[in-house]
Amino acid sequence: MRIHFREFIIWNNLFVIALLVLSTEIFSFFNLINQYSIKIFWFIFLLFYLYFLKRNNLGFINSGIASFSPTLMKLQLQVLENDFKIFPDIIIAHIDQTDIGDENCRYKNKIKIKNNEIISVSEKKYTGKQYDNTKLYKESKILLKKQSKLIKTFKIINFNAKYELIKFKNKNTKKISRILKYGYKNRKEIKCYSKIHEYLVKSSSDEIAYFEKTVTDYINFVNKNDNVKKLFLVTFPHKNHIPKLYESENLYKHNVSNIVDNLIKNNKKIFHLNFTKLIAEKKINIEKNNFFKNDPLAHINYDYYRNIYIKKLIDFVLNNLEN
Repeated sequence: MRIHFREFIIWNNLFVIALLVLSTEIFSFFNLINQYSIKIFWFIFLLFYLYFLKRNNLGFINSGIASFSPTLMKLQLQVLENDFKIFPDIIIAHIDQTDIGDENCRYKNKIKIKNNEIISVSEKKYTGKQYDNTKLYKESKILLKKQSKLIKTFKIINFNAKYELIKFKNKNTKKISRILKYGYKNRKEIKCYSKIHEYLVKSSSDEIAYFEKTVTDYINFVNKNDNVKKLFLVTFPHKNHIPKLYESENLYKHNVSNIVDNLIKNNKKIFHLNFTKLIAEKKINIEKNNFFKNDPLAHINYDYYRNIYIKKLIDFVLNNLEN
């Protein structure tokens, strides 16, 4: 499984971060022993960790998830506050390079607005695609009910038959619609995933402005929240932002790190850990083998994530807690 770091939310931060430092160091040591020992260790450590948090009234939430961007991060924070009554003191959020494309291509036309505020982003339903959790949610709802196994089995079979029928209908309705609109040769839809990096090469001024707006909306939402004392934003470059590593004809024109820097000027509540700057100033080093091989999204590998990314992040947070 790839690491998709997105957002940490921390209460009473110093003790929890100390635990994170401890856990990363211990994890490095336990990598030397076999898999079963690691599982036993983490189970014991988890019990100790939960006991420690409860006894000292501490809290830590890793709300990281694949493929989020500022609009969804804002909505997620609203859900944590409104539905779960979770009010963080410190937020650590990663703004990804592909968020420019995500906001413009994947979410812009799916947002739902009420009273001039974004209240949700429409999700995919009955498609069977990667981020469509319709089947998972519906089956879970059935299985969690207090009913006999026979009734649950009947409902699962009935739902799956309905699911496949609706999925078939949606797929072919969309295909016929595109044929009528664009012709048979152009019937295939160009997916955002296949062109997500194009936004880093040739985004229009309007597209960059829209992305800046989504980041600003997220920042403003955090700023007006009196519970949040500090917001730490983290950005990391793609290989094609780094001259010695780039794999296309041109370096990327747009860098989220620069955009975030410009948006948070003179904001004393927000701190930006800019890995692009650290690499450019040679304060840290990165090579091609620090990324997963044949990964178009350029995720850093586990060793670099643990030994460089996380350690730099923890140092940065600790050094700025009292500022």
